[in-house]
Amino acid sequence: MNTASKKYHSLYSRIILSITGTVILLILIMTLFFGTWMKNSLINTLDDNSRNILEATKIHVENLHRGLSYYEDSLISKRKLDIRNNDYIAYSIITNAWNSYKSGSVDEETARNQAISYLRNIRYDNDEGYFWITTADLPVPKMLMHPYYPELEGQILDAPEYNTALGTDKNLFTAAVEVCLADGEGYIDYIWSKPGSEDPSGLFQKLSFVKYFEPWNLIIGTGLYLDDVQADIETRMSLNIDDLNQLIIRQKIGESGYIFIFDSDYKLLVHPLIAGTDGRNLINPETGDSLLDEMIESLSQSDGYFEYIWEKPGAEGEFRFRKKAFITSYPPLGWYICSTTYMDDVDESVSIMLKSFSIIASVFILISIFLSLLVSRNITNQLSAIIKKIKKTDQTGIPMAYVPDSRLTELHFLSEVINNMLDSIKDSRAELRRERDFSLRIITDAPYIITSVKMDGTTAFINKRGQEVTGYSNSEFLDKKWIENFHPRENKNLFELLLKELTVKEIEDKELILTARNGEDKTIVWSSMTRRNDNKEIIEIIFFGRDVSKRKEAEEALRKSEKRAHLLLNIIPDLLFIISDEGIFIDYESNNREFYINYDFHQKSVEELLPPDVAELTVQKVQEALKTGEIVEYIYTLMNPQKERMHFEARMIPSGTNEVLAIVRDVTDKKRMQEMMVQSEKMLSVGGLAAGMAHEINNPLAGMLQTSNVLATRLNEINIPANIKAAEKVGTTMEIVHAFMKSRGIFRMLENISESGIRIAEIVENMLSFARKSDDSTSTYSIPVLMDKTIELAATDFDLKKHYDFKLIQIIREYSNSLTEVPCQPGKIQQVFLNILSNSAQALREANVDNPMMKIKIYEDHEKRIIIIEIEDNGPGMTEETRKRIFEPFFTTKPVGTGTGLGLSVSYFIIKENHGGDMNVQSTPGDGCKFIISLPIDRGEVIEKY
Repeated sequence: MNTASKKYHSLYSRIILSITGTVILLILIMTLFFGTWMKNSLINTLDDNSRNILEATKIHVENLHRGLSYYEDSLISKRKLDIRNNDYIAYSIITNAWNSYKSGSVDEETARNQAISYLRNIRYDNDEGYFWITTADLPVPKMLMHPYYPELEGQILDAPEYNTALGTDKNLFTAAVEVCLADGEGYIDYIWSKPGSEDPSGLFQKLSFVKYFEPWNLIIGTGLYLDDVQADIETRMSLNIDDLNQLIIRQKIGESGYIFIFDSDYKLLVHPLIAGTDGRNLINPETGDSLLDEMIESLSQSDGYFEYIWEKPGAEGEFRFRKKAFITSYPPLGWYICSTTYMDDVDESVSIMLKSFSIIASVFILISIFLSLLVSRNITNQLSAIIKKIKKTDQTGIPMAYVPDSRLTELHFLSEVINNMLDSIKDSRAELRRERDFSLRIITDAPYIITSVKMDGTTAFINKRGQEVTGYSNSEFLDKKWIENFHPRENKNLFELLLKELTVKEIEDKELILTARNGEDKTIVWSSMTRRNDNKEIIEIIFFGRDVSKRKEAEEALRKSEKRAHLLLNIIPDLLFIISDEGIFIDYESNNREFYINYDFHQKSVEELLPPDVAELTVQKVQEALKTGEIVEYIYTLMNPQKERMHFEARMIPSGTNEVLAIVRDVTDKKRMQEMMVQSEKMLSVGGLAAGMAHEINNPLAGMLQTSNVLATRLNEINIPANIKAAEKVGTTMEIVHAFMKSRGIFRMLENISESGIRIAEIVENMLSFARKSDDSTSTYSIPVLMDKTIELAATDFDLKKHYDFKLIQIIREYSNSLTEVPCQPGKIQQVFLNILSNSAQALREANVDNPMMKIKIYEDHEKRIIIIEIEDNGPGMTEETRKRIFEPFFTTKPVGTGTGLGLSVSYFIIKENHGGDMNVQSTPGDGCKFIISLPIDRGEVIEKY
C-alpha cells in the first residue's frame, strides 16, 4: 500500500470527510425543504390570522349594531313616555278647569274655554311640541283647537288628506277617537306636516299620544316627529363608525395588510387610508371591472376568497402587488367586511429567513470541520495508544485485547499484532473476562446504591452511586460499621431489626432514613438479596437502594399546595362550578353558601336544578365561552326559599377542551343599591322641574289673589268714600250693589277664588321645597316629643266627616330611653310625620282593616350617630312598582281630585335635602307598610343609607 493510498484510507481523513460531507448534505437538503415549508407555513399562518381578525371585526360590528338597536328602542320608549307625560299635564289642566266649574267658581263654558286657551300657548321640544284638541264624535270628530292650523278649528275633519293613519290608511282623527273610546288613551302613528320645516308642504311620520276627557267629550293629543329620533340614530351611527376607524387603524395583518368596510352603496365606511370615499372609483387593474363588485361576487363563488393586483403603501400608483382578500358580509346593516394581505410580505420574510439560515449554516459547517478535526485526532491518538498497549502482554503472556483486521491503516497494524496472539488465548478465559467486566460495569455505574454488608455489620463494597448519596469514598467505607455511620439515633434500632429480618427472608421496598456525611437525612427504599455458603448460612447481604428524598419532598410540597388551595377555596366568597359543554355540573364548591347549601350538583344537568330561562341562558354562555376562549359574563335572577328575588353575576372561562370554570357571585345587595341610586337621582331631577314650574305659577297667582281681594273690598265695603262716589256716578247706591252681589252669590264666589288661590300657593310652596334647602333656623329637639305632638294634631285633624277617625287607630309607641336631641326644623319634621300618619290612616280605612294599628319605634344608632324613626301599620301594603315610585312628585294612587301626589315627595326632600337624612319604605302587598326615617345627630353630616 503506497503512501497516498495509506493517507486516503487513514481513519483520520475518513472521519473528517464523513462528518463534513454529511453536515453539508444535510444543510443543502434542509435549505431546499425548509424554504418551501417555511413559505407554506407563513402563508397558512397569515391566512388564519386574516380570517380570525375578519371574524373578530364582524363580531365587533354585530355588537355595534346591537348597541345601536338598543339605543334606538330606548330613545323611542323615552320619547313616547315624554309625550304621554306631557299629555297627562294637559289632561290635568282640563281636569282642574272642570273641577273649578263643578265647585261653582266659574261657569262651564268659561272654564272650558280658559283651559283650551291655556293649552293653545304651551310649547315644548324647541317649539316643535304642542297640544291639539278635538271632539270625541264618530264617525268623524271636529277640531276644537290647533295652535299651528287655527283655520281647522270648528271644522269636521273628514277631508281625504287626513287619511294618513299608518297601518290602516284611515282618518287619523277618527283613529284617535276609537283608541280613546276603547282604552281611554293610547298611541297613534300617522303622517303630518312639521312646523319650522324647510319644506312646509312636506309630510313627516309622527307618533301622538291621545287621551279622552269624558265630561266634556274631548280628545287631547300631542306627539313627536320620528325624523328627529332618526337623526339622533344616524348621529350615533356616525360616531360608532368613527370609533371603528380608530380601531381599524391599529389593526395590522402581516407587514402591510389591513381591514376595510364598505356598505351596499359602495361607500368606504372604514379604511385606514381612504375612509369616507366612494368605492365605485376602485377599479381592478387586471379586469377593468369594479373591484368591490368582484369582491361581493366572490362571496357566492369562492366562499369569500379573492385575489387581485393592487398598489401598496409606500408604492402608490404601482399596481403590481399581489393581494389576497377574505370577505364576509353583515346583512342587517348591508355592510361588507374585508381583510387583505400582501403576498410579497411572505416572500420577503422567507428571503430574510433563508439568508439568516444560510449564514447560520455556513458557521455550522466551519464548526463541524473544526470538530471533525478534533474528533478524528482524538480517536486516532487513542487507537495509537491502544496499539502500543496491545503489543504488550500480561504476566501470563496473553494479549490485553482483540481487534479484527481492517483496511484502515492504524487498525491494520493493530490487527497484525493481535492476530499473532490469537492462538494462545483460550475461548473460555476470554468469555469469563468479558462477563466479569460487564457485571462489574453494571454494579459500578448503576443508578442505584449497591452495597454489600457482612454479617458483623462491616461494609465490604459500595458502588459510585452509594458514594455520591452518602458522601463517603470507597476507602472510607471498607471494614467500617454500616449502622454506626448511617443510622444514628432511633434509625439504628430500625436497621438492627432489619438485619434480624434478613436472617429469615429477603426484603423488598423497605423504606429507611439514612444520614449522609453532611448530616442530611435521606429517604432510601431498600431491597436485598443474600449470599450463602455451602451450608446455606448467610455470609453476606447485598443491598439495592433507591434515593427517593426528592420525590418525598415533592410529595410533601404537593400536599402543602393542595392544603393551601383548599384553604383558599374555603375563604373565597364566590361559588365555583365546573360545567361540561352539555350543561352537566361536573364539580362544584359551595363553601356552605346559604342559597346553595341544600343543592347536590354532582352530575346533574342545569335543566334539573335551574328554571328553564336560566338553564337555557347558562348552556348558551357555556357554548360561547368554549367557542371564543374568553371570559363570558352575564347576570341572572333566582328566587330564594323565602320567595325573595336574588341576583347573581356569573363569569365563565374554558378550563378544558369541553368544560368551563364558572364563578358565581351574589350581587343582590349591589343591585338593590343601584336601584336606590337611580331612584334618588330621579327624585332630584324631577324636583328641579317642579321648582321651575312653581316659580312660573307664582307670578300670575299673586296677581289673581290680589285682584280677588281688591274686588271683594270694592263690592263688600259700603262706607268707603271711593265706592260711594262710584255708585252715585252710575246712578245707584252701595247698599243696592251689596244686596245684588249677595243675592247672586258673588261674595261666595270671591271666597272660593281666594280659597283656591291659597291652596295653589300651598302646592307651589311644596313644589319649591324640592330644589331649595330651608333657611329656617334650626335647634335641637326631642324627636319623641315632636312625634307625640304630631299624633295629637292628627287626632284632631282626622274625623268622621273625612270618612275615617284617627282616634280609632291603636297607636303603639316604642321609644328608647335617653335619646339624644336632634338639630332640626320642628315644623318641617312634624309635616313629614303628619303626611305619613295621614296616608297610613287613609289606607287602613280604605282597606277596612279590622283592629287598625300603627307601631311607632324611635331608637338611636350610637355607632352611626343617627336617630331612627320607624312608622309601621297593618294596612294593605303596596306593590313593588308603587313602592319604587312612592316618593315621586305628582305620583298618587288616590282618585283624581283627591290628592296632589306631593305629600310624600315633599317629605322626602325635607328629610334628604333640608336635614341631610334618609327616608325609605318597606312593603309587600297584604303585609302592611313601614316607613324608616334616619336623622343625623351631628348637623351637616351626610349619613349612609340605613
